[in-house]
Amino acid sequence: MLAKQLTSIFLIPVLVLCNNRALAEDFSKYDNEAVLFKVVRGIPAADRSANANGYARLLALNPDNEFYWSRFERYSGADESALFNVVRGIPASNRSANANGYARLLALDPNNDLYKAKLERYAVPKSRPRSLNSVSDLGSFLAGSWCIFDDDPTYVSGPYVEKLVVLADGSYTLFSKRASALGWESTREKGKFAFGEGRYSESGEKYFSATPEYYGSPKLLVDAEDFSVSWHRGVRVVGASDRDGCGKFE
Repeated sequence: MLAKQLTSIFLIPVLVLCNNRALAEDFSKYDNEAVLFKVVRGIPAADRSANANGYARLLALNPDNEFYWSRFERYSGADESALFNVVRGIPASNRSANANGYARLLALDPNNDLYKAKLERYAVPKSRPRSLNSVSDLGSFLAGSWCIFDDDPTYVSGPYVEKLVVLADGSYTLFSKRASALGWESTREKGKFAFGEGRYSESGEKYFSATPEYYGSPKLLVDAEDFSVSWHRGVRVVGASDRDGCGKFE
């Protein structure tokens, strides 16, 4: 009798614990973002799978939440298929969230033609501004893909080509490859631009700038007169310009 009582005493908490875990991993029934967020916050950090599933469901409810994106990527790691499932669930009408998602997918697989096409579809504005009147216009002006060619002969492995993918909110991914390579080899850098404006010290002419928040350089400069874009590396070479042309939107 005593053994049965002891078994029931210890078995009940185990059943409750298992039930809570099952509930924590079955997130499809949650439609209330606030309620689900409280549940997900209670999952131990060591349970990466449950956390990834929870934040995936939160992204389904609110794909514009940057915190959910960062947490999902933290717990899912480089799981491309899991990320793809999240992204393809975003409504087509939410262009910014789709652009954000496909930019993240492209960072995992920079040579994927589907991701490139989807990013181009969602990231590039339907009507790109032809001019800039203020800093607030800079994100829409820059949104899209740029190719920056660097033919610096000091590179041991030869010239590199860098492709910068910029979103309207200032998020960016920088890819790199040797000029002789056919495909993009790596994601060199990810981050977010801070937009601003200034004047060239030499001429006093005005420019708009997009500076990586974490690294500080290099940055994009957009001339306020002709709206040309240059890649400012922050290193001045005697007798040469420190600003390299960016090319054009792809």
